[in-house]
Amino acid sequence: ARKGKSGQQGQQHCGRDDADELFFLSVIHAISSKIPRFIIYEHLFTCWIYYTKKARAVKQKFRQRKRPQPIYDRMIMKQNESAARLRNGESNEQELNDMHCIGFPPSIDSSCRILILGSMPGVRSLEEQQYYAHPQNRFWPLMARLLGEREAPAAYEERLRMLLRRHIALWDSIGACERDGSLDSAIKKEQGNDFTALLRDYPRIHTICFNGAKSAQAFRRYNRTLLSRTDLSFHALPSTSPANARWRMDMLAEAWGKVITPHEAG
Repeated sequence: ARKGKSGQQGQQHCGRDDADELFFLSVIHAISSKIPRFIIYEHLFTCWIYYTKKARAVKQKFRQRKRPQPIYDRMIMKQNESAARLRNGESNEQELNDMHCIGFPPSIDSSCRILILGSMPGVRSLEEQQYYAHPQNRFWPLMARLLGEREAPAAYEERLRMLLRRHIALWDSIGACERDGSLDSAIKKEQGNDFTALLRDYPRIHTICFNGAKSAQAFRRYNRTLLSRTDLSFHALPSTSPANARWRMDMLAEAWGKVITPHEAG
C-alpha cells in the first residue's frame, strides 16, 4: 500500500512538472508570436555583448589586483629618502620601530653581473642603514671567504666596494612591508621591488641569488614573467641569518660556493 501511495505521488509530481513546462512554453510562444523574431535576436545579441564586456572588465580588474606591479622610481625614491632621514637623525618614531619597514636602494653599478637578494633588512640593519648589519649574520664573512679575501672589511663602504669590484650587486625582493621584529615569518602587507626596471637599467646581470626562502618566494610572486627568461639563472640559497643556525658556516660556503666563486664573480 505504501508503495502504491508513493507511486501515485510521483505521478502527481510528474504531472505537475509537465503542466508547468507546458504553461511556460505557451507563454514563450505567445510572446514570440507578438514580437518580431529579429527584435528578439537583436536583444539577445545586445545582452551577449554587454555581459561579455563586463566579464572581460572584471577579469582584467582581478588580474591587476592579484598581481600589483610596483613602481620602480617611486620605490627607489622612498628608499633613498628614508635612508637620508635616518643618516641625518631626522627620522620619526614610526620609521624606527619594527612595524613599518622601507628597504634600501640597491648597491649596484653598470658592470654588475650577479645580483644577491635578501627579503627585507632586519631591525638592526634598518637602524644602521646597512645591508646585513647584525653582527651574527654570516653574510659578510661568507662573501669574504668565497671571494678569496682574508676577512671582510670593517668599514661598510669597503664591504660594498668589495662586492662591486667582483661585479656583485645587492638588493631585496621586498621594497616595503610591515613586520613585528626581524623574522621573515612576521612580514605582512609586503610590496615587491620592480626588477623588470632594474634589469632594464642594468642589462649585464645574468645571475640572481636569493638569500633565504622568503626572498625567493617574494620574487616569484611579483616577477613571474622574469622567471621564463632564458638569459637569467636563479639560485635559491640558504639564509645567512642567525635565525638559520642549523646551517653552519662550512655548509653555507659549500652551498653558496656553487654559484659565487672568485672566477665567476671576477
